Amino acid sequence: MEELRIRFDVTSDDDIHNWIKFAVEKKVGRLELNFRRFLAGRWEVGQYNFPPHFVSYSSFCSLTELSLINVAITGDVLAHLLSYCPLLEVLSVIQSVCLKHLKVSGSLLKLKYLKLGYLECLEIDAPNLISFEFNGPAKPICLGKVRLVEVSFGGSFSNYIMKNLCWLSSFLVRLHTLKLNLALPWKVYPVPEVAVYYNLPELYNLKHLEMEIDLLDDDHLLPCASFLNAATSLYKFTLKLYDVKPFAEWVQTIKDHIYSSLSELISIRELEVVGLEGCGADTDFVICLIENAELLEKIIIDPCKTWILGTPYESSYRECAEYQSNRRQAIQLAARLPLWEFVIL
Repeated sequence: MEELRIRFDVTSDDDIHNWIKFAVEKKVGRLELNFRRFLAGRWEVGQYNFPPHFVSYSSFCSLTELSLINVAITGDVLAHLLSYCPLLEVLSVIQSVCLKHLKVSGSLLKLKYLKLGYLECLEIDAPNLISFEFNGPAKPICLGKVRLVEVSFGGSFSNYIMKNLCWLSSFLVRLHTLKLNLALPWKVYPVPEVAVYYNLPELYNLKHLEMEIDLLDDDHLLPCASFLNAATSLYKFTLKLYDVKPFAEWVQTIKDHIYSSLSELISIRELEVVGLEGCGADTDFVICLIENAELLEKIIIDPCKTWILGTPYESSYRECAEYQSNRRQAIQLAARLPLWEFVIL
């Protein structure tokens, strides 16, 4: 059997046990267990308990991809399972209530792609690992022998990254793709934060930069400006906006912001903006980018709210009045800049 996917609300572990046993006996190559459901506008958690005795099955040696979503599995069981998966190249473990500590190591591991959710302690020593996605706490992780070229960080760990850029500089300069989620959608800022300009080394290998932010004030654009200045060979910049309704007393014009001055030449050839609402600060920043990117060839604007993308509500949102209003703002922006190719979704 090449692939098995099990996706539904959990009602009985026994049935799922039998299906996994069947898949193991058939030497499944790709296995996905996904037990989350979208209800009342949010993802609900329904945990399935992964049975420890399954890790001793020798037929797990055929696994090349394993995805566990809302599956309760401990770090010890998962590490032991990996020892029976010499061909495993893709591993994803999201929203596991039992997974707090994990050590991924082994000179024979073929693991290339790793995606993990919240973990209190993480050690990775996987010589073939090239892609890593992590949404965790603001704590250091132990990276041994890895050859990462693509990373994606979210949660509090993104803030940890921004506060430890000097320590991580040798790690950052090797990357081809970097995705940072710096959005804090439920945090209220009673007073403006102190603006800080982030000092970065030259990221000469970086080709694609993706950043997700809350645009509560212009200071939240500072990380974008810092990375754009540092990435001298950047091809594509993706900006995903969550909250773009800044408090009026905080707002400045991005062009006049002393901390966010962009270099005279930004190397990007493609600009993608998701969640543009035309509130002022977001439009000003996009125009500033375009004016400083002499090599820019294509601009993609998606007025859909970032947090709605990929949910069952996306299609209905694209038909609502708010989306249509945002789309008109994007069309007006394109009319102001006729020399560039615009794609408006």
